[in-house]
Amino acid sequence: METARHQFSILKQICELIPGHLVPKLAREHGVEEKCRTFDP
Repeated sequence: METARHQFSILKQICELIPGHLVPKLAREHGVEEKCRTFDP
């Protein structure tokens, strides 16, 4: 179980490096909003 927690913390650290404004901008540019159904990009 320890490895799953460790992998999650690494993924969290990587995600924190992505600027918050970049995700919605890329979603609009690539038309993700029309393709997703259950969650916002």
